[in-house]
Amino acid sequence: CVLLAYVLPIISMCCMLYLALKTDVWTAVLISLFYVLNPVSTYHLHDLMFWNVAPMVVWPLVFGVILRYYADINKLFILMGGICFILAFSFANIPYLGIYQLLLLISVVVASYYHEDRLNYKRVALILIALQVSFLVASAWWFANLFKFQLDSMSAPAFRQQVLIWALGSSRDADIMTRIFSFMTLTPFGIGGAFYFSDFYYRWYVAPIMFVPFLLFMSNAARAPFAKHRHLAPLIAAVLLAFFFSKGSNPPFGSIYVWMLQHIPFFIIFKSATEKFGVFLVFIFSVALAALLNVQGRRIERWSLAFYLAVCGIPYLTLNFIPDYRIHDDNVISRLFIYKPEYREVSRILNSEK
Repeated sequence: CVLLAYVLPIISMCCMLYLALKTDVWTAVLISLFYVLNPVSTYHLHDLMFWNVAPMVVWPLVFGVILRYYADINKLFILMGGICFILAFSFANIPYLGIYQLLLLISVVVASYYHEDRLNYKRVALILIALQVSFLVASAWWFANLFKFQLDSMSAPAFRQQVLIWALGSSRDADIMTRIFSFMTLTPFGIGGAFYFSDFYYRWYVAPIMFVPFLLFMSNAARAPFAKHRHLAPLIAAVLLAFFFSKGSNPPFGSIYVWMLQHIPFFIIFKSATEKFGVFLVFIFSVALAALLNVQGRRIERWSLAFYLAVCGIPYLTLNFIPDYRIHDDNVISRLFIYKPEYREVSRILNSEK
């Protein structure tokens, strides 16, 4: 199960890039490895919570299916309904369910430009309606109760007040943009010696390397051939939107995010913006960077990304991708332990409900 948590997102992204976005194999492999090896994903996956891992597998599937079958609404309806039914657990986390709705919009708009070189408003609206109906039909067996439960809790004044306090209390990260651009928003800072990720990623010779993907993205976006490849513009716009959302209520323009929490219905589900939108940023950034490198990327840029991946692979090669937490030098919290026979017996008793 641990292996699948890291391998399935790579396979899902690689298949989508090669089969749907039509990138070359070299680009598909590099970007798929970046999708998992970057600091945000590495930290996110080390918790080993499957409902957090599942969206990283499902998002490339959703984007790929929409991009590939944009011209056939019937196939879209059936395939997307199947994904929503079989992989329903990936939507059980409410913020990820909200991000899924955003992903549908971005995917259909990108697909419109990709296939028609323009935004076909009528077809985009028709496909979005079909996808929503497909989701509701395939998810009716669980979505209705979850929606009612969440609606009751979110409508409580105390809950809304708590969300605003949380948002305002987390708006004091002056270095948030630097950590977003280096994909280290989830990596704890200032606890050297207690946590491997903090020790590794913030080393003076490692931290600058973490900016390589962002620099590659900016250099390629600045000279992107938008006239010939119209789908690049909405992808870049989606990345910029994800940059804004992933910083949450932090400056700059943090007051806009707070206003959205206060006035946009259901937006309060995104109170933990750095975590949820940070992972989504990695996904949409990966797709955009793959598209840019595929149409104009130079060999030196791909080798630069390969060097970045080699550095990011060090925690995996040294078996520190699920690190221990050290408390006061004497105590250690670890997920690495021997599963003794008595543990198995307790598990058997609990599972048998005796």
